[in-house]
Amino acid sequence: MSKVVSLSVHKNTRDQRARKIRRQQLVGVAKEIARDFSPDGYAIIAYRHGDGETSFDVRYSCRDGFEVHALPGVARSALDAKIAADINGG
Repeated sequence: MSKVVSLSVHKNTRDQRARKIRRQQLVGVAKEIARDFSPDGYAIIAYRHGDGETSFDVRYSCRDGFEVHALPGVARSALDAKIAADINGG
């Protein structure tokens, strides 16, 4: 008698695969940025939507001597400019 084969994917396997894809995307974007110029630092904003709310986490690294208090303004204007360029097709 033949065995019944389950075609479903376990939740942990699916979640692990999704994390791997996100990790590969993040590394790919970092490599793309590094091809354009050599950054002195970075800021990463990670967010997740769920249960009617949005949670986020932030990590950053700056070169010595950089005014860290200026980082939110710099990140905000860079993000606004990138979003505007993407919306306008540029």
